Amino acid sequence: MTTQENTKQESIKDLRERIIGIPLVGVLGMLMSRGGSMVSYLESLLLSLFFTFSLWHLMRYLVIRLRTKFPGLSNTRKRILYQLGIGIPVTILFMSGFCVNYGLFKYGSQLPMKPIIINTIVGLVITLFISTIYECAYFFKQWKQSLLEAQELKRQNIISQFETLKSQVNPHFLFNSLNTLTVLIEENQTQAVHFVQQLSQVYRYVLQAREKNTVALAEELDFIRAYLYLLQIRFGDHLKTEIETDAQTAQLHIPPLALQLLVENAIKHNVISAAQPLRLSISTNSSGELTVKNVLQKKNTPETPGGFGLSSIMQRYHLLGAKPVRIMQEEGFFSVVLPLLQPEQR
Repeated sequence: MTTQENTKQESIKDLRERIIGIPLVGVLGMLMSRGGSMVSYLESLLLSLFFTFSLWHLMRYLVIRLRTKFPGLSNTRKRILYQLGIGIPVTILFMSGFCVNYGLFKYGSQLPMKPIIINTIVGLVITLFISTIYECAYFFKQWKQSLLEAQELKRQNIISQFETLKSQVNPHFLFNSLNTLTVLIEENQTQAVHFVQQLSQVYRYVLQAREKNTVALAEELDFIRAYLYLLQIRFGDHLKTEIETDAQTAQLHIPPLALQLLVENAIKHNVISAAQPLRLSISTNSSGELTVKNVLQKKNTPETPGGFGLSSIMQRYHLLGAKPVRIMQEEGFFSVVLPLLQPEQR
């Protein structure tokens, strides 16, 4: 909604409030001032409506000027003090002055003090009531706006963090793939050519996936099969993988490249050799979870941990507002359990 449309809606709302509020407050003012009234009910009502109309528009003008001069929640106290400091004296002068002049005009003499005091007090009550209505409406509007701005700022911060994490995946993946390619070029150039062809397909997915917060598990599994094929070229029978998933979880979602990071993490920190082949499995369960599990056979001289893979996945799940990632190490196995996400959690 544009600023012009908002202004128009507020003007219509303010007009509606005056049309309803002035007669209602006028009647209440008439009932409150009857103890000091020297005129008929009809005349008393007309006078009360006149007082209310005048005071309402005086306070409305004052409130609008003060909002312009002291806008926002931070100036609430200052606005209220100015409203009271200006509104109360103006009301006293207006009400007492009108009553004195009305008495002189109608009766030829000044009214007794009692009706003047009572009407002035009623005028002050009306002024405070009108001021409270306008200030409360403005306060809650500003408060709501500040909440929306805070939420928007938080959302933008989350998006910024998320984009940072996704942008980190891309060069990280490329760096490790090029390391693999370097090894293959030295060992087998024919396989290196085939590796490059497969890598181009894999990397196409990386470029597409980095534009998304989550992807369908079926898409991620297609990608990870291609990625595992590339790894199989390098490690041969030293790497044994198994994927067991069901059709019910295929349309659930997962952060893109999460599986690649977990597979890469397993290869980075574990021994892979003919004597100790690395066994790795990817499976889903009926609870809507995906588990990546590998035999735990840590390297004697572990690589310096970058902390990127697992921490990146955990941060992305946190930013998505999903259940936390579970990490387990028991009975010679290392497992990471990823909650699968509903498409609307994207």
